[in-house]
Amino acid sequence: MSRTTLARLCAALGIGSVVLLGIHSMILGARPAADAAARDVGTYLHSHATAVLASAWLDGIGSIGVITVIYVLVHLTGHATGLWGRATCLVATTIIGLSLVIDAALIAAVHAAGQSGSETAATLWSLAAGLDFVFPVANAVWMSLLGMLLFRSSVLPRAYAPLVVLVGVVEITIGTAALFSPAFVPANNLVFIGFVAWMLAASIGLAVGAGRLASEPEPSLATT
Repeated sequence: MSRTTLARLCAALGIGSVVLLGIHSMILGARPAADAAARDVGTYLHSHATAVLASAWLDGIGSIGVITVIYVLVHLTGHATGLWGRATCLVATTIIGLSLVIDAALIAAVHAAGQSGSETAATLWSLAAGLDFVFPVANAVWMSLLGMLLFRSSVLPRAYAPLVVLVGVVEITIGTAALFSPAFVPANNLVFIGFVAWMLAASIGLAVGAGRLASEPEPSLATT
């Protein structure tokens, strides 16, 4: 497959994944806090079962799509077999694992909420909410690594490199603050919007510049 075709497919996947993640984040409405009473969690899950199940599926599929885009971007930079390219892909893979575990916990919580006030459902809900605080750590690492690789290549305009690093730095900063103060939790949603916006812009940039990749020499596989 040519680099141009791969870039265009990657761009389409990125845009589609952003749409799925956007829908995932919007259909749940106001949600109980992680430490909400079991009765409140059970009532919410019972009345929003379809939305929670659909959101879990959309999150899983969207996350896999986004991380696949990251793999392709690393490949297009020519650093897929190098240390930093492998490190980027390895850390990005943890995002898929985290997303699927959270999605599985939410699906299990819905099934456990057959009766309002289910303690099991509340525990699973709290677990899913707690795992959300791990995302900023992994995201900050792979975003920084990807930014470094993009800066050293011409796959995307140079401006994309510092922007993705900035999103990662802001996410780890706000994510750490939210871990210790619930007041910062809403700001985490804004960071998510920032990441989705970067992914959408990167996908569009990749689609627009795909033709240019055909005229450039195939990058040698870097070892660092």
